[in-house]
Amino acid sequence: MPVYHFFVRKILPWLLSILLALVVLCLIGSALLNHWIAGEGFHAMLEDKSSRALGAKTSFGPLHWGWFELSSPHVHAEGQGGTALRNLEVGSVHGRLHPSALLQGLLRIEEITLDHAKLHIDTARHPKDASLSVHQQLEPKATSSLPSWIPSIFVVDLIRANKTDILIDLPASTPSAGHSSLELVGASLEAHPEGTETRIEARGGILKNPYLPELEIKTIRCRIKPDLVDLTGADLAFPGGGVLLLEGVFPDTKQSSLTGRWQNVPITTLLPSLKPQVSGTLDGNATVSWDLAGSHVIEGQVKADKIILLGIPMLNEVSRLTRMEAFQHLFLQHAQATFSIREDSSSWHDVVLESEHLIKLLGDAEIQKGGAFSGSFQLGLSSPIVKAIPGASQVFSKDQHDGYYWTSVQVGGTLAHLTEDLTPRIVAAVLSNAGLLLQQGVKQGLQILGLSDNRLPSTNVPTKPGTNAPASPVETIKQGAGAVLDVLGGFLK
Repeated sequence: MPVYHFFVRKILPWLLSILLALVVLCLIGSALLNHWIAGEGFHAMLEDKSSRALGAKTSFGPLHWGWFELSSPHVHAEGQGGTALRNLEVGSVHGRLHPSALLQGLLRIEEITLDHAKLHIDTARHPKDASLSVHQQLEPKATSSLPSWIPSIFVVDLIRANKTDILIDLPASTPSAGHSSLELVGASLEAHPEGTETRIEARGGILKNPYLPELEIKTIRCRIKPDLVDLTGADLAFPGGGVLLLEGVFPDTKQSSLTGRWQNVPITTLLPSLKPQVSGTLDGNATVSWDLAGSHVIEGQVKADKIILLGIPMLNEVSRLTRMEAFQHLFLQHAQATFSIREDSSSWHDVVLESEHLIKLLGDAEIQKGGAFSGSFQLGLSSPIVKAIPGASQVFSKDQHDGYYWTSVQVGGTLAHLTEDLTPRIVAAVLSNAGLLLQQGVKQGLQILGLSDNRLPSTNVPTKPGTNAPASPVETIKQGAGAVLDVLGGFLK
């Protein structure tokens, strides 16, 4: 026991002295670190590190140091060289420091919180030398000279933005076309730096775009890699129902691509002018790809489901002509096509439009600049319709397959004024049978053509308007056939 008390009396003062010295050193170190963080050295290092990470000239407002917390009222970044970033505005930045990481030689920020952020990205801004990435072309900056005792490795675990607005300028499809843009408004965003990559997730807000209605953002997930942005998934919702799923890759110097899949999207959401005459939903997918010059190609396929055409005057006339009420609310069980859009033209293949047991259309079409249209189709009609249209039996094939009688149809003109070659052929067939119709009587012939009795002249002999000369019965039949075939021509268009 005496030896133990002697040892304690000898060692305890030394231990207390060492402990006191460590406390004093910690206080001095903390004071020096606080002084350095509040000074120009840390301010310059923070701006330099941020500029390198963003590829943009970055400036911070005054830095305020609290109890292991750092804040600034604002941050601004201006894009450099050929980088896609134009500018970044951030309001009220708060960072929380991980104190134990200082012992490992790290300045580790557990979380950076941004009250709000505005980001402007221009995808048309690319490196002058396409063989080099934007990061390779940026001139390296001289790092700030730091005291040897200050940790020089800067690590951020999480960046969180409560409200984010992002404006993305898209490249023009042609040199004469103006730039369009996407705008993400009011989303919450989280960024997780992971080595040389950054994983980003966004939720909430809306996506404004020049092609579709405003979309509600469910989630957006992407990874920012060296020289590449990888959109791993975006889940968006249409205001009237239906979803749009996106994924794509956007490299600095190579061709970019974006693939979209849409499901259960109401037709009237995309084409509100068709409401209430058309109802149904659309499914499909498409991939758009573009190069550094903005030249783009869109390829995909579309399929419509549960399509009902209701209250369309032309179909009401077809219903009256054929005495089939189904045309008054025509149900299309099959409606699909594949498409390819390049610059100002588009091509449509494997087109299928069918109302089972009534009518079916198959074929391909091309739409050129200015709306010029050309299409080659096969039109199938069911037996009752062929019998109801005078002369149709001579134009459509005698052999039935797939439940329809078929004939070829060539469509031309423009989207505003389409032309087709089926009506002239049926008119010719009607006129070739005019003698047979005359044998049955003009009145009966007009009834077959779907014309009411009050369309007949008051006399037994029809006359030409403005003259006393009798009109040709053949001309009368031709006029009646033309009225009926206008209905069929409208249906084709």
